[in-house]
Amino acid sequence: MANPNLIYLQTTAMTEPVYLAFFIWAVVYFSEFVLASRSGQTGSAELLKCGLCLAAACLTRYDGWFLAAITGATALAVFLRSKPGKPANWRGLTKFALIAAAAPVLWITYNAVVYRNPLEFANGPYSAKAIERRTSAPGSAPHPGTRNLPEAATYFLKAGELTMLESNWHRLWVMGYVAAGLLAAAVQVERILSPVRRNVRLFKAKLFALIEEHLAPHKAAVVALTSTESPNHADVPAAA
Repeated sequence: MANPNLIYLQTTAMTEPVYLAFFIWAVVYFSEFVLASRSGQTGSAELLKCGLCLAAACLTRYDGWFLAAITGATALAVFLRSKPGKPANWRGLTKFALIAAAAPVLWITYNAVVYRNPLEFANGPYSAKAIERRTSAPGSAPHPGTRNLPEAATYFLKAGELTMLESNWHRLWVMGYVAAGLLAAAVQVERILSPVRRNVRLFKAKLFALIEEHLAPHKAAVVALTSTESPNHADVPAAA
């Protein structure tokens, strides 16, 4: 709340603060849904509230469309990973998906009815692409980083640094966020791979035991045959 950019934006007609509010509450309700699922509950109420926040975010900014898609895929993964015997409310998931998808469908339908073009917001004369094309000088790039991913990433990182702090302390914040993200990713990967490694070790142990069980009779026969055919050293005449 003390971010200078947000303090400025809340005094204008920009949609970023409203979208951030819906984004935060969607994450909060989705986290509560995940915790409820892990404790053996359905979490339908939390998932329904998350869907309402996502629908509102989709009506606020197009960023919400991607947020809704990612959240929906994650919710489906949570349901698929639910252990046998735990309740899995697929009806609640269906309601969540319908509510979250209602806003984009409503907006596309509105564009199709009013403008006779369902993608008017993306390729129409007042779209961001058309405005950028009109305001760019002929022969020059519309903005820094066009068709240059490293340069665009540099501008994005610099904008993030200046948003947090103006002094050199912002570099420490950036490194801290990156380190925290890498640590969280490593912990999650370890949690995913740990059961896999345990199952692989169990499978190898069972496989070796099965091979040993099947080879034991043959090994005994080979040992018996070898001991029978081996010469008796006592009967061998000594060398002259």
